[in-house]
Amino acid sequence: MNVKKIRKSIAEYGAALIIGIILYKLCRPYAIAFRGNELPGGECALWGMPFYWGMAKCAIADLRHWITRKVRRKTA
Repeated sequence: MNVKKIRKSIAEYGAALIIGIILYKLCRPYAIAFRGNELPGGECALWGMPFYWGMAKCAIADLRHWITRKVRRKTA
């Protein structure tokens, strides 16, 4: 695997993690005020941002592959 690709992947998933932490920190006070207690709720799902980012990338790549395959069959 290419070193540039590895660095790009680390940067992407690191950015997704940082965005998830920032969103968690922003959403947590509102969630506590809404629930009235400090029990963790749905805002904890923001910690999974790198996982969601990876799933979205795979889904987009699969969709792009499927569409290009369909187009190639019609034009061939």
